[in-house]
Amino acid sequence: MACKRLLRLNSVVEKTGDSVSGTYQKILDGLFPQPVKIGARASAWPEEEIDTIITAYIAGASNSELRNLVVQIHSARPTAVVDFRTNKHFAEDGP
Repeated sequence: MACKRLLRLNSVVEKTGDSVSGTYQKILDGLFPQPVKIGARASAWPEEEIDTIITAYIAGASNSELRNLVVQIHSARPTAVVDFRTNKHFAEDGP
């Protein structure tokens, strides 16, 4: 299994070459995936999602294509929640 990494905002900005405000504007415009919550006050992005977006930018994807890609990225995210203490799976809204 491939190693999966979560990137915090500073790493995303460094990897994409965009600014913090530019990243958040692209999220608002639907051109960049939203982060996932990793704690009460912490968010991050799956690295493979960022790599996919970067590849699309390099390929010259239009804004429409980027929006469609972001929708695909969001829909591919797992929706189950796992309690790792008990290994029980719950729906997105909890037990």
